Amino acid sequence: MNNNAFIDSDIANFGHLLYRVKDKSEQEKYVNRWNQHYIKSIKNSGPEELFKWNIRVHKSLKEVFTSVSFYQESLIAKESKSWSAFFFLSYYSLFHSLLSCVVLIPSESIEKLSQLTHTKLIKVFKSTFCDQKPNIIRDDVDELFFMLKYMREYYSYNMPPNDFLYELNDDIKPDMAIPFFIRSCSQLASLHSEIIETCTSRHHKITSDRYQYKNDVEQWYKVLNCPKHPNTDQYILHYTDEVRMREAFEYPQPISFLIEFEHFVDEFRNYEGSYSPQYPDGREIDPGSFVYKTIFR
Repeated sequence: MNNNAFIDSDIANFGHLLYRVKDKSEQEKYVNRWNQHYIKSIKNSGPEELFKWNIRVHKSLKEVFTSVSFYQESLIAKESKSWSAFFFLSYYSLFHSLLSCVVLIPSESIEKLSQLTHTKLIKVFKSTFCDQKPNIIRDDVDELFFMLKYMREYYSYNMPPNDFLYELNDDIKPDMAIPFFIRSCSQLASLHSEIIETCTSRHHKITSDRYQYKNDVEQWYKVLNCPKHPNTDQYILHYTDEVRMREAFEYPQPISFLIEFEHFVDEFRNYEGSYSPQYPDGREIDPGSFVYKTIFR
């Protein structure tokens, strides 16, 4: 069913997107429309735009992995009946999944993204990917978002004397509902990473002195990848982020998820010096395997 849907690729998996956009001509229209969005963004900006898209595509992939990590950790929390942790992790799993796509919308600048509220996130996501044809993401995503938000806030601000919220018959079961949207959003972000790689490689502007953007690149990367320390007002990055920030400056051409995946998975959550969280049966959580099976075929 995948048969080079949306783009000419023998390895990309867009199975969840095909549920929504089966017609080949509609797939082409979607890709062409976003091509034009990205080309306009590049042509209306200076050479610095290439650095920004490198940072944004990498941030998007990081959000995909974050979303999956939160989802898998939520299953451990559920098994241990840590319900406050379960609802917290479930909500933020969907939050980061939506963000993986929103960070790739040209009209949402890095500055806007750094100040993005939860309400703005779901509003922008739904208006862009659900309400506009070809309605590539199911429009009940906001129902799930607000239900998860309700569950998280219930336990955060009004913890019940005994646990009952998960068992309510008329409520959504987060661990059942979230995986579909994680896979849909991950495949959508992956598709956009392919479009961005193609557009930037063909239309980016050349600079004779990239070093004039070094401080800007560091600022853009830090703003998107960590908060300011409340006491020092500094951005504190992990070593792997420091390395990736330098790579964004030295090799600014954005690359798709499918190309960056192998390098990224080697760096993600592997420097903790301890074992990964485990399911009750002893298996370690494995975000990389989940993401691989989602975006590759």
